[in-house]
Amino acid sequence: MQRRHVHSRVIDYEARPLAGGDLALEAKLCDIRRVAFQGVLHDKVITPGIIHDVELDLRVDQDRVLSDSSFKMYTVPFPDAERQGGTCCQDILGAFDGLVGVRVDERMNRNVMAVVGGPRGCFHGQTLAIGALPVINEALSGDQPRRVARHLLIDGYNYGATGVTLEASMIDSELPDDLSAGPMGEVIVEADLSISFEVTDFIYKMPVATLRCPAAGIDGEVPLADRLEGLRMAPGVFADIRRRLPGGRESELLTQLLSMMIPVTIQASIAQRARMGRPPGPDADNKGSLGQVDSCHMWAAGGALDLKVREALAERAVTDK
Repeated sequence: MQRRHVHSRVIDYEARPLAGGDLALEAKLCDIRRVAFQGVLHDKVITPGIIHDVELDLRVDQDRVLSDSSFKMYTVPFPDAERQGGTCCQDILGAFDGLVGVRVDERMNRNVMAVVGGPRGCFHGQTLAIGALPVINEALSGDQPRRVARHLLIDGYNYGATGVTLEASMIDSELPDDLSAGPMGEVIVEADLSISFEVTDFIYKMPVATLRCPAAGIDGEVPLADRLEGLRMAPGVFADIRRRLPGGRESELLTQLLSMMIPVTIQASIAQRARMGRPPGPDADNKGSLGQVDSCHMWAAGGALDLKVREALAERAVTDK
């Protein structure tokens, strides 16, 4: 089955101890579109290249509370407020200052969503903040804070008329102060997950996972991934994942990797839907189905971009009659 490489996402985390006992965490995300396709707005051609290049820097104090937070945007899809009804991606940078005071515990993700989730923030910054929790926990798991890193690579492929496959790899490592253990350091975890779906239903199928975690005695293919068969990418997906997976280290790692893959579901689907003549947008049969509406402040329901897309789709519907 011939596939087209349409999207790549790279995420890098590094946590390092600071003098005085605090921990600094640097998180970077880069989305790369691999193919061109016809956009929904004014028949604009969406070209290959970097779509998102963002960075989140956090500081964790000795009480496991975020004492500093800074979000940066280097490349974004909507940088020009004048062209987007008075709003742009960078408008939301200051919202991430509100993460200061959030405690790094089992409630962290819920508190992150309350501050910068949905139309209150940036979807990609939110992704970095939520993904930071296991990295911080690993760095603080010993008697003393350690320098650790997490690297993720997620590739999206289109095949056939409606198919999408996502392939993801995740490596956790402990970094030395020098290069004595090589640039990757001592590998703690290696995880790979492949999963497919049709853009007509967004139901995951054919999941295959391998995990290597020496500390937990895990090394090889993980049959537990079969429980992800039939999972639907829709509101409530994370609750469904928790119901399907029984807990334990394997479930934990699969959930962490899948949570980083879900946003790429959207990106890889956009090109495929464009090929089908069904561009993403809030039309009658596709309202929010790709997760745009209320996913971030730019896509707030009833906002300038949402209304602009609705207008373009309405015009197209009249033209196509």
